[in-house]
Amino acid sequence: MLNFRLYWEFHKSTLLLNWIASIALALLTMSPILFPIATMTGGMFISLFYKELTAKNEYYFYYNRGITKINLMGVNLILNILPGLILTYIILKWQAF
Repeated sequence: MLNFRLYWEFHKSTLLLNWIASIALALLTMSPILFPIATMTGGMFISLFYKELTAKNEYYFYYNRGITKINLMGVNLILNILPGLILTYIILKWQAF
């Protein structure tokens, strides 16, 4: 249970920048379907890159608790893909009307 909390805390720390980058990309292209796709891919990579540049030492906190950087990024990817797929489905169904 503690590990899930730690994964969730890491995910929350990258979520805001991910959404800002994804919304900006969707607004620039005027495509609502691009928001969930950008959330799953580009926004996530931008937020992880920013995290790598600004909070590099934070990974030691997780490593000392038995969580590697690869595991953090993998769980972050999963936590971005699941809502992204749900949002994509909802947007496509909404556009069909």
